[in-house]
Amino acid sequence: MARRRGGHGSGSPFGGGAGRVPVPKLSSRNSKLGRARSRKPPGKIAKTFGVLIFLAFFGLAVGGFVDLTERLPYRAGWAGTPGTLSAIMCRTVGNRNPHQDCDGDFAGGGRNVVVPVEGDNSYSVARQYPARLHADGQTASVTGGKSVAYILGGMLAVLALVVFIGWFVVLAVVGFVMRRRLGRVWRPGKWSGMTPLVAGAALLGAGIVSGIVGAVLSF
Repeated sequence: MARRRGGHGSGSPFGGGAGRVPVPKLSSRNSKLGRARSRKPPGKIAKTFGVLIFLAFFGLAVGGFVDLTERLPYRAGWAGTPGTLSAIMCRTVGNRNPHQDCDGDFAGGGRNVVVPVEGDNSYSVARQYPARLHADGQTASVTGGKSVAYILGGMLAVLALVVFIGWFVVLAVVGFVMRRRLGRVWRPGKWSGMTPLVAGAALLGAGIVSGIVGAVLSF
């Protein structure tokens, strides 16, 4: 009787390894993809909440930009009652969010009043600064290159934030409309998607440069 020939080292008690099928090993990449596919997509409530958060930040950024824009004419000397500020005193107020508040003596336009000073807080109490009294008569701004450079830096930085957040809001809104109306996913082109990001980065860089210029100037 002939003996059945089997391969050595096959691990089979019957002496044959031809019937064994190797079990494929899942790579780490495949396992990650499997886990990602098994996750549930965000629901309508999560998506709505995310859009509302973006809109809230977008509204805050736009409001901050408008506020800075309203201060620029006074710091540049284009608006308000011309005069001088002296004896400017700054103090730290607030426990949770401490910040500097400054008051000074404004003289000009037949008025001599103590008013809050908006803007920078590195004033010298022994120095007199050119200033403009705001239209409300309750606030004054020091005029000069330093004040203008600082506020321009803030405006450019906030505008960069408006561009960044606004672009994500546009993506969310347009993508939602495309899915609901046309039933397909909208993806912007390479250059159209990069342009807002590049513009925002350029605005942020210009804002940083303007802030550095303001730090170098001495009013």
